[in-house]
Amino acid sequence: MEWIPGAEVSGRIHRSGDPLTRGWLEFLPVDGAIGRLRSVPIRPDGTFLADGVAPGSVAIRVIGADLPASDESIFGQIYVIRRVVLDAQANKFDIDLDQERRRLSSGQPD
Repeated sequence: MEWIPGAEVSGRIHRSGDPLTRGWLEFLPVDGAIGRLRSVPIRPDGTFLADGVAPGSVAIRVIGADLPASDESIFGQIYVIRRVVLDAQANKFDIDLDQERRRLSSGQPD
């Protein structure tokens, strides 16, 4: 079996400061990153901890969270949240879904 590198990613997911209190996050390697899909629960305070996330570019999907229908159709159906995971470093992400929505509406790149 071939070893696939992975990094630890922690952080918080929220909407303008209000934490998502349930659901899951999926981390999918993209743009040449090598690794496996990782899925982790969102804790009641909006924090998460993922181990074994592929270093490089990852797309993040929100699943099963208490989101308005408009946000669920954006964040729950396609991978629009993008981040870069650094290998052998503490990766801490603060994901504000309202900020992500504004980025998408303005056409800013990932």
